[in-house]
Amino acid sequence: MNMKHTLSSTKQIQILLLLAAVFLCASCMHASHAFAVCNALDGSEYRKAEKYRIVVVDPDLFDEEQLAALKASGTTVYAYVSAGSIEAFREGYEQWMDDAIAPYEGYHDEYWADVSSEQWQEHVLSVCEICRESGYDGLFLDNIDVCDVKEGLAESMASLLGRIRALGMPVMLNGGMTFCLQHQDDIAEYTDCIVQEEVFTLYDRRCQRNNSETTKEYLSYLKDMRNTGTDVKLIEYSDNPLLILKIRLYGLFHGMDVQIARNPYLNG
Repeated sequence: MNMKHTLSSTKQIQILLLLAAVFLCASCMHASHAFAVCNALDGSEYRKAEKYRIVVVDPDLFDEEQLAALKASGTTVYAYVSAGSIEAFREGYEQWMDDAIAPYEGYHDEYWADVSSEQWQEHVLSVCEICRESGYDGLFLDNIDVCDVKEGLAESMASLLGRIRALGMPVMLNGGMTFCLQHQDDIAEYTDCIVQEEVFTLYDRRCQRNNSETTKEYLSYLKDMRNTGTDVKLIEYSDNPLLILKIRLYGLFHGMDVQIARNPYLNG
């Protein structure tokens, strides 16, 4: 046996594996700055978001100058808008409480909204129009899962999203699996991107793993959405290095941007 040749081949394999590991680590690091929801970030700290290619912020926390400065850094900025819930921490929320259909479990200051209400649809549309006029690059529409709270809301949500799409802005939907599956064949009429939280992990202070059956269900659903040509992004919550690596690699190999927050507070 030619030991010299064998050792040389082993070293070559080791070098290739090392280079592959370095490439994957670099790719994961680059991917970690591709997208982030930072809707708890105060505009005075906008520089924290400059590292991201795409970021979602709360328009109520950013003034015109802070938004302009963040955009000038090269970051694409989406406005956070709750399309399916009434947030009691917003100024003037009382006028929308007639459209509340149920408390939002786990959030003492939030209520699911009746999206079939013309008054509510006009309100959401007005907020989106203000975001467009303010210079936001796109809209991040949250709480699409209201369609699971009350029967018959999916078509009302479709009507609302259609009106929002007419504004001509890029749209991301956060959640809304029931709605998206019902409109799988025409999903492009309602959104450019689907963002899904808690595929692998859970949104809680312990950042636990989600159960395997739920993860499988989400992955099957997201595969269906990707097959329609829709962009898919993930938001996960973990401080476990091995789990973070696993999720990042999954996103890398499937062409999905992934945000991994080490705590539930999305403040950059």
